[in-house]
Amino acid sequence: MDALFDKAEDGKAVSKMLSEQFFESQGLDTATKIQKLKKLAETTLYVSGFFASSLNKKLVNQSYYIQIGAMVYANLSTVVEPKPKSNLYAHLANHFLNYADLLTEISQKANIQKSNDVLEMFGRYLDSGSVWAEKLLIQNGVPLAPLKKTSN
Repeated sequence: MDALFDKAEDGKAVSKMLSEQFFESQGLDTATKIQKLKKLAETTLYVSGFFASSLNKKLVNQSYYIQIGAMVYANLSTVVEPKPKSNLYAHLANHFLNYADLLTEISQKANIQKSNDVLEMFGRYLDSGSVWAEKLLIQNGVPLAPLKKTSN
């Protein structure tokens, strides 16, 4: 877990908003920018997937992590070479929610996080459109209407 956070000179973890970390990376030289963006992208994917239940009832929810993570992977796809790496990051940006869902399912099956809370799943479904949450809700007998995509 320590690898996910930057450290201050005294060795303590530094807590910065994900968006702040992203914007700070934009002014860096290309090599350092790529390194920072990879770390940020991996962190958002890991937390929004593997530790999704830890984001419940927090000011910053899973939807925020998903949006930032997809944006970071999209940005990475524009600065990396060669083309196969660029395509990989573009794919991860476009399918970020699917990969977060996969990590959540792995976490649930490994009993790392366990949540059978229907309201939690419904909130996740509404916030992110998670296919995984949708399947769990249907399995629990919750009738769902298709979500309408809204633009921000």
